[in-house]
Amino acid sequence: MAVAIQHGSFIEDDKQHVVFNRDNASEKLNITLMSRTGILPEADFYCPIPYEPLHIVTDQALNAEIQKGEEGLLDRVFRLIVEEIKFADPDWSQRIA
Repeated sequence: MAVAIQHGSFIEDDKQHVVFNRDNASEKLNITLMSRTGILPEADFYCPIPYEPLHIVTDQALNAEIQKGEEGLLDRVFRLIVEEIKFADPDWSQRIA
């Protein structure tokens, strides 16, 4: 949903139908929203736009890992991402661990 609202808007044409109108600059955008029930999920979370900067997976941290070489780079970056998620939501991180 966050991607969609950056490229257009949802319009309710009545109480049962919602259409998405793309902005002129996003004519080539193609998104498919799917639902088993025909109803889009309620937006029950907050996602700031523009996105807030990360605390752990920073440009400096990523560049430091790149400087260490290609061997193991993906694993090192993944560990940074794990730490970022733990920082952002420690309770959720613990539940899925």
